[in-house]
Formats: sequence, structure tokens, C-alpha cells
Amino acid sequence: MMMHHSRWTSALGSAIAATSALLLAACGSSTSPKGQSPAQLAAYYDALAGTHLAAGTGADSIDAEFISILAGPIAYGQAPTKISLSASGVAQTWYANAAVFVDSAQTDSTLFISLWADTAVSSFMLTEATKTSLPNLVAGVFYLSSGAGSSADSSTVTVAPAVKSSSCVTTVAITHVYSLAPTYDPSHTTCTPASVTIAGHLHFHAATGIATQYQDIDLTSTAVSAVRLQATHGTTFARVHALPHGILRAN
Repeated sequence: MMMHHSRWTSALGSAIAATSALLLAACGSSTSPKGQSPAQLAAYYDALAGTHLAAGTGADSIDAEFISILAGPIAYGQAPTKISLSASGVAQTWYANAAVFVDSAQTDSTLFISLWADTAVSSFMLTEATKTSLPNLVAGVFYLSSGAGSSADSSTVTVAPAVKSSSCVTTVAITHVYSLAPTYDPSHTTCTPASVTIAGHLHFHAATGIATQYQDIDLTSTAVSAVRLQATHGTTFARVHALPHGILRAN
């Protein structure tokens, strides 16, 4: 099944071309912290984002943006899930989580799944689905911290969200890269723990700096930890869609 192409996808392709040269290599350990609580993990990623922001460059701001996206569900108490994937037949273990945003009327929603290679976030994938595209994706991107980026041009990936019967916690405040995009805002959303099952194949455009190995990604069916965030008023959902660089935009 071909991935649905939209204004979002086109804008994202332009954003990749405009911003990929700004990305810098992240620093830090590639070994997962052992035995840490979600609050500790969220604090770690928040500090990593803060380190990039303190550097003061556009490149570091983009890195911090990605880190803040994946840190949100963790700050709500959901530890990331280890996920098995294959990069052109080479088995790897990455981390993954997801967030589902629902408008206040519960008539529209969007979800994205973050996948990252290590705790330095040296490689990062972001995929999006909307209420109208489920169970298929709308778009996906692949980034290396070296600056290379590519968008997905076809996919057989499916995603299936589900709600858990438990409660969220908000013990860590996430550093937001841009004030216009309060991605995780407990004061304007209600949170329910969730999961999103993802499985299938992603194909990314060939791009300078990205090994051909990463043009074809196969994801083992896995239910990754997630949060479902419902807006308490309609504008919050629109602001979520307004994340910079075209990562998510309104349909």
C-alpha cells in the first residue's frame, strides 16, 4: 500500500531540505540507563534537550525539538519500549513510544510514533497517522544527528492505538523548544495511558549521508508505550499540529 501523500508530506520534504544541514551530532552515552524510573528517564532526556538549547545554535534547537517530542510520553509516566527492527536485513534494537492527540470534541485526532536508536538520539524516526488515515500512516521521516534526513515515500506500516486502564503522572516538566508549540501541557489536556501497535515496512528516499541500509526498515509488530492526550479546549489540538519544521500540521 502506498503512503498517502498530503500537503503535510510536501511541506515536510521542504523542511528536510532546509534544516537537515543544521543538525549536529548529539553527544552522550549510547547505552540505555539501567533500572531508571520514567521520571528519571524524562529528566535525563529533558537535560539532554536543555544541553542542546544552551548551545544556542539552530542545529541544537532542532535536536532539542526531537528529544522533547520523545520525552513527552515518558514524562507522563510511560517508559519507552524496546522495539526490534531490521535495516535492510540487519537486526537492530531501538526505543519507541507514541502520543495520541484528540481535540476537545473528540472528532479529530492525530498520533505520532517516535523511534530512536540510542539514548544520545543519534538516529531518529517519526511517523504520523491521523484519524482519517488509520490504520495507515500519513508520513514519516528519518534523521541522523550528522545532518542527513529523508522522508518516507511508501509504506505498508499499520498502527493501532489502544487505551490502558491506568493513570498518567506528570512529575517532570518538559523543556519546550518553541513557546508556540506546547506539545505536552497538563494544564490544557487530560491524559490516559495508551499503547500503539506498529508493524510493517518503511521505505525512505535515498539521501546523501544516509546509508542505503536505512532506506528499508522493517518493524516487528510491537505494542509501544503511549499516552492519549485529550484537549480541554479546541485550540490546544491546533497548537499541537503547529509543531515547527512541518513535523505535524493540520490536514
